[in-house]
Amino acid sequence: MKIKIFIDCQDDLFNGSMKCEGSDNNLAVKIGESFQQSIRNKDKIIFTLETHHQSKTNHNIEQYVFPEHCMNLSEGWLMIPHLQHTFDEIGEEEMANIIAIEKNTFGSIELIAIIRGLIKDSKYVEIELCGLPTDISVLHNAIILYNTIPTAKFSIDSACCAGTTIENHNITLKILNDLGFKIK
Repeated sequence: MKIKIFIDCQDDLFNGSMKCEGSDNNLAVKIGESFQQSIRNKDKIIFTLETHHQSKTNHNIEQYVFPEHCMNLSEGWLMIPHLQHTFDEIGEEEMANIIAIEKNTFGSIELIAIIRGLIKDSKYVEIELCGLPTDISVLHNAIILYNTIPTAKFSIDSACCAGTTIENHNITLKILNDLGFKIK
């Protein structure tokens, strides 16, 4: 079984307040094509959506470090058009293999339970991650999953990632490679 995880492929990370270096139309096309290929392969597909709310009681570290971004239901919160277009065209059978989750911080603990539920009877599991930013959300989720699902084979689709800077992107890919992730 293969699980493809698209991390935070949202407009604010492509064009908005948290725009990643290298997040251009070419990257958006690659991510859209990867999504379409995953559908054709009948992979299990998970999307994470970074989701923040206006709240004076939310003391998430992100609000102190980064500009406001991915505010629930805002333009910047939406998936990039290359993904949304594919969503608009797929049928119920394909939708059955897709899960979307909202998260309010870099990594998602909820991913662990979702993936464990998907793989409970599988002998072979490959988990491939891609998305934005490589050096923040992709890294956090990769490490969380790597440490909690040790029987899976892990890879990073680097052609479908971008970091806060190109240097940070490349450093993160090297770290993940050194940890045992296959970098594609």
